[in-house]
Amino acid sequence: DPKKGVIIREAPKVYHINAVIKYKIEHEKNDGTKSYNIEFERIRIIFNKRGIVRIENVLSRGEIKYKE
Repeated sequence: DPKKGVIIREAPKVYHINAVIKYKIEHEKNDGTKSYNIEFERIRIIFNKRGIVRIENVLSRGEIKYKE
């Protein structure tokens, strides 16, 4: 506040959990060899002491992927 200076306010505590989920999809070829598609998904869970406030999709499944 320009007139009073610093003002202290109470605010609820909010916590964040960032989760990265790895999906491994196996493919078997006719010759018996296997290949794998790897995909990632990232979500953020925001919660307080009452429970989950919201879930945000940070990185959709398949935006980052590669073959193994």
